[in-house]
Amino acid sequence: MSTSGQDQFRSPREKDLADLYRLDHEAFGETDGYTHLVLRQLFDAHRRDFLLLERDGVLCGYALPVLVARENYACLLALAVLPEFQGQGCGRSLLNAAVEQVREAGARRMELVVREKNHVARALYKSYGFQDGELLTDYYGPGNHRFSMSYTMD
Repeated sequence: MSTSGQDQFRSPREKDLADLYRLDHEAFGETDGYTHLVLRQLFDAHRRDFLLLERDGVLCGYALPVLVARENYACLLALAVLPEFQGQGCGRSLLNAAVEQVREAGARRMELVVREKNHVARALYKSYGFQDGELLTDYYGPGNHRFSMSYTMD
């Protein structure tokens, strides 16, 4: 695997769905990854919002920032990086691109939820300037807690 960092962002294509599903499940696991149905629906509804990150030609991560209609904020619905690319700046690169994308579209704030025990992701968001919100117990079902976080844009 190359770590030269030749990063390229692009929009997804229909043929990327299988790779997106694999990436999502490798990053989040079988229980927290999107189902085929949900990923398909997100792709159909928000194709232009997806940010795919390729490093040296390999799809290594994606983000899905979505501007909330008629509001001035966005939700980061997903940010995923393949395990073998974690710790190499891919997450920060995706987060920066996601914030810039919605800022240019008029967002003044971004919100997200993150697994309670995902300390690495929470540290990334905090280092970027996201503020902790509340612990959302049973957010995705019993025992599946999340923290809300928000970022106010300059």
